[in-house]
Amino acid sequence: MPKLNPGAQLLNQYQIVSFVSSTRWGEKYKAVRLSDQRTAEIQCLDRLAGINKSAVDLVFSVTEKMVGVVHKHIVEVFGFGVDPATRVPFVAQAWTEGQMLADLMIKKFPVGAPPATVRRIVTPIALMLDEVQDSFFHGFINPRCVFVNSIGRVKVSEFGWMSVCSVHMDPGALLEPADRPYLAPEYSRTKPDHRADVHSLAMISHVLLSGRPALPDGTPELKAETPQELVEAVQGGLLPDPELRYPTAGALLEVMRISLLGNKKASKSMMMLDLLRTFAEEGEDRKYMVQKGRLDYGPYSGQEIREKLCDEEILPDHVVVTIATGVRKKALQHPDFTDFVHEYQRRMELKRREEAEKQTTVSEKRQSRTLKLTVVLGLAGLAAVALSIVLYQSVTKESGGRGKRSIGSDQELAVETDVGSEMGPAAGMKAGGVRKKRTKSGGSSSGGGGGYSGEEIKVYALDSLELSRSVINSVVNRDVIMQISGSCIPPTGTVVINYQIDGRRGRIRYTSATLDREPNKKIASCAHGILKNLEFPVLDTDLSGSGSIRY
Repeated sequence: MPKLNPGAQLLNQYQIVSFVSSTRWGEKYKAVRLSDQRTAEIQCLDRLAGINKSAVDLVFSVTEKMVGVVHKHIVEVFGFGVDPATRVPFVAQAWTEGQMLADLMIKKFPVGAPPATVRRIVTPIALMLDEVQDSFFHGFINPRCVFVNSIGRVKVSEFGWMSVCSVHMDPGALLEPADRPYLAPEYSRTKPDHRADVHSLAMISHVLLSGRPALPDGTPELKAETPQELVEAVQGGLLPDPELRYPTAGALLEVMRISLLGNKKASKSMMMLDLLRTFAEEGEDRKYMVQKGRLDYGPYSGQEIREKLCDEEILPDHVVVTIATGVRKKALQHPDFTDFVHEYQRRMELKRREEAEKQTTVSEKRQSRTLKLTVVLGLAGLAAVALSIVLYQSVTKESGGRGKRSIGSDQELAVETDVGSEMGPAAGMKAGGVRKKRTKSGGSSSGGGGGYSGEEIKVYALDSLELSRSVINSVVNRDVIMQISGSCIPPTGTVVINYQIDGRRGRIRYTSATLDREPNKKIASCAHGILKNLEFPVLDTDLSGSGSIRY
């Protein structure tokens, strides 16, 4: 049951509004600061006091240093004290609208967030840590002390609390299992410094990217598609020895920045970095605000605005305000940024043209290949019909003259041929019979058929029933080959797909493929997935036919 009731006052300075939750430190309440009616958060330290009272005094000492510190990414501290009625120690700070990062990760990103989202959360924290490093450090950045509001602004609270508590107690006594990965390894053996924040920030990045923490030894377990540069950057921040880690949070961010731009922006990242270096100026002050809708954001330096323009967080139509002079102009027209915006737009237009030309080239290659494939398939179809007629007449004549088996209702001939194999890279079909041992009653007649387009045709009278070329062609038809071409075949290279038919089941038995004469399992698997759905005539033989598709 909460110790403080709505309406209760603390030190005649804060009036309790409602109970919020229980945290690692104790009970948390929403309140009002009576002096100016600002909404406040009262974080009681009753749980910490129950574990170690001396640690409460240390938290008060570090909180006193934070009173009066105003930073857009730090939760403002109002004060601290002990409630006379309940003897509960507490810290009062500004109420932060939005969600805890821990809740956001569970609800929206349980298996990882997009790199662009990770960048928007990690970047302001890293920059803030670098700015305040000479005065103080946090010591235990974790998703329960990071807040993200509705417009994406990030704020951090509890500066220095965990690091000072570690002087008199084991920090693990305050942590839940889900919080432990964010605590730097050096807490167990020495007093932490600002490099503990590097470890915590790298772990937050890891969990945001993958939905889970790294291994206890700091080895990353990121998704397979994560760029190797980003994996190495995160690993460098998670090293157990602080001497081997990146020296600052800003150094970690610098290594991660390009990879965190995401796939859409990664292709232009080097071009944009070159542009930013061209317009960079030394010692730029934060003298600009940016108007988005009805709100002003900032202050920003000129370099920060240029970076946000490259990241498309600020658009050319957004109004940039010079604080000192009051000049309000769109970024595209502002005298301090017009040259940069025009150069940025010029480079982006060149980039778009390059990408459009690449897409056009690929599209033309596909259309050309499809046209060639259609023409050759038509010719191959006509050739198959003509070939079937020639073979039928030739073999019938030969069989009738020698008194052997007739070709008719219950027996087909296997044909070994390669029509279309010299027709270039488009497509051809071939169906080959496999010679089998004859039975004692079978004759040994064979006949030589006529030629087609200079190809040699061999006809065998076989004891086992086999699929003819025309039967195979009727199943592996133009639509099938077009489907394989569109789904499985790369834009360049010579591809040959071979397959074998199981006559007893009327299904493809196996499929193999080569790309430029090298075996290619990916193409074979893709083609097999299409061919396995085809149905061939069922015959009483183990191997009834085989064929290949050549591109």
